[in-house]
Amino acid sequence: MNLNVNSVDSLVTEIQGLSGSPQDVSHLNNLLKQSEDVIRSQAATFAPCLTRLDPAVHSLGYLYVLYGLTLHYDLAC
Repeated sequence: MNLNVNSVDSLVTEIQGLSGSPQDVSHLNNLLKQSEDVIRSQAATFAPCLTRLDPAVHSLGYLYVLYGLTLHYDLAC
């Protein structure tokens, strides 16, 4: 599965929109689990999107992107 820039933007928009209620966060968690490989393989595309996410508000999505970056660039400890 390949993501284009519009799809990356869509996922970032989902992260922003689903970071509120517990039900939304649960749905976001499922969405991010399904997108894990894509986030990792498209890490270079996702990296600039971190500036659009507030770690305090969008922590789940932010951490998924950071985790994908560490795997993509083999930075895991």
